Amino acid sequence: MSILVVPVASVCADDVAQKLDGPEVHSLHELLEVTAQREKEIRKTVHDYTCLIVKRERINGVPQRPRFIRAKVRQDIAADPDGTNTQLKIAHSA
Repeated sequence: MSILVVPVASVCADDVAQKLDGPEVHSLHELLEVTAQREKEIRKTVHDYTCLIVKRERINGVPQRPRFIRAKVRQDIAADPDGTNTQLKIAHSA
């Protein structure tokens, strides 16, 4: 088993929503607000999870067979208590 540390970059829906404010409200404005609320809720409540990563690549235009990775993801809350620079630790086995 090996540990892979991956920085998480997310688009802040609040920033996008601010750009959309104005005389004409964009049709996605409400959806972006709901998405931002859900993201905050998930960041508060979900810290660890497992997932199956499916990798399928093309080499010289030829699709390769799918490869599967079972991953356990842990959020390091102690290193980033406010969630602004979250790093995830991914333990995987092929």
